[in-house]
Amino acid sequence: MTISEQLRQLRQQRQWNQDTVAERLHVSRQTISNWENDRSLPDLQSLLLLADLYHITLDDLVRGELNMVEFKRTKHRLLGDTLGTVLALSVFLLASVLQESNRWWLILGILALIVQGYFGFRSLQLSRRKNIYTMAEILNYLKTGQIRPSNHRRTRIILETVGALLIGGLTGGIFAWFWL
Repeated sequence: MTISEQLRQLRQQRQWNQDTVAERLHVSRQTISNWENDRSLPDLQSLLLLADLYHITLDDLVRGELNMVEFKRTKHRLLGDTLGTVLALSVFLLASVLQESNRWWLILGILALIVQGYFGFRSLQLSRRKNIYTMAEILNYLKTGQIRPSNHRRTRIILETVGALLIGGLTGGIFAWFWL
């Protein structure tokens, strides 16, 4: 939750309007509106006054914003790793088809496979660090930013792994058929 969302929520929980908060902080109602609509951020002195007003720590008030930054960073890395994996796989598949015409395509295919392994390893590290393993958990995290283990987690992990192995095996078998 961003600071603006948190400020709005804290004010509404107490059933105060923006004028009430503005009076207690000795600022204008427009300033409160700007903070709550993410048009500006409170300065340090105002953050301290807000924390006192709402009886929360400064850390609790600011931490929501820090969690949002971490979520965005993780989301971009996860999406970047996925895109890198897909692009490397595409180059590998193209190189597999064209390798008969030129041996450089075979070398490019092997390099693409190594790059794909690198991005896969990075994704696995991120999954372990964030404790998100199944597609349902990853999609939920990308949508909400919340880490929530899925129902029947172990079964899902096994099914998704077996499915990925089958798809990889079939794809590899088809390309091996064309190579031979």
